[in-house]
Amino acid sequence: MIRFLPLALLMFLHVAAQAADGESVYVGKVLNVSKSRIELDLASSVMHIGFVSDKDTMRLLERVKRGQEVRAVFNAVAADSGASINRLLAIRACAPVDAECDADRQNNSEEDKEQQKTLAAAKQKRQLCSQAMDATLARDPRYVPKFPAPASAAFQAQYKTLTSDERACAKRFSQAHQGAFIEACEMHRCGDNVGGGCLHMAAYLMYDSVLDKAIQKCRK
Repeated sequence: MIRFLPLALLMFLHVAAQAADGESVYVGKVLNVSKSRIELDLASSVMHIGFVSDKDTMRLLERVKRGQEVRAVFNAVAADSGASINRLLAIRACAPVDAECDADRQNNSEEDKEQQKTLAAAKQKRQLCSQAMDATLARDPRYVPKFPAPASAAFQAQYKTLTSDERACAKRFSQAHQGAFIEACEMHRCGDNVGGGCLHMAAYLMYDSVLDKAIQKCRK
């Protein structure tokens, strides 16, 4: 598995060993490193971390080589824009016998196992939700299932030949299709963990089969 921690701090929720309040520790082999990004192999996953650092920490970073196992400590700070970013606080190579690295490596492993359980549970929930939605939508005549169709340009060309009244009819048809999806989505709470929720998901429903059915229904 590959996980990304960009400069915007998308994944500081995956906290590793807690070195101190608000700090996160990762122990892993360095795959790539630069002045603002490090790629660590944590055994069970690969983590990409974007960060900022001060001059003292940058000097420590300059000693890091690819292939080394390192212990890296980060925290979250506010950028000028108000967003959170990662700050590298400390980094060092792990020694052959290194109790601190051993403890943090074990904590990383345990955290990763917990995250995998959470992801697996979320995936199962999405699958069950999708099945429930499909059953509900199959009974709703407003909803148009997706089917393999010719290039959208073919339907768009037909749509352009519709009169203004026919286009208004097609628009109402498409809105009813989206409404059916949103109602089923909200009924089964399928948008709870999606940015923008069911409305955001419904924005991707205007596929060719909807346009085709709208043209068939509304052309006089």
